[in-house]
Amino acid sequence: MTRTLVSLLLIAVTALSVSGCVENKSAPSLSSDNPRERLQAVHHAQEKWGTWQSGKTANQEAIVGRWNHPWTDGTYTLFNADGTFKRVAVLGSTQGTYRLLSNDVIEMNYEGILGRWEFHYHLIGDKLEIEDGNFVTFTRATE
Repeated sequence: MTRTLVSLLLIAVTALSVSGCVENKSAPSLSSDNPRERLQAVHHAQEKWGTWQSGKTANQEAIVGRWNHPWTDGTYTLFNADGTFKRVAVLGSTQGTYRLLSNDVIEMNYEGILGRWEFHYHLIGDKLEIEDGNFVTFTRATE
């Protein structure tokens, strides 16, 4: 019985090879001289493992939301997905645009006389540290 199954399997594989259904072709390689094959290798890897996001892109998505200041209730910074922000404090608020320049530098363009500022930052889970002289640790709002 086992011999018969092995024989049938061998015949089936041979028939598929002869008919062209099974090609004796290696997987696409990044080291190939053929640009199409290199592109196929990239697409194959992206389908298998997904695409890579730089820290800048990943942080751009993760920073969106409200971040509460640790020292005062009602003081927070709100980063919007469209690249705008609003900083709310007890005596007033400011707003403007922001962009991440690298994995640890954020540029904030305030409306009015405050202008453009660059800050070092660290984003770790629900904690956002922004260096404004010293690092201030903001906490992501849960409401």
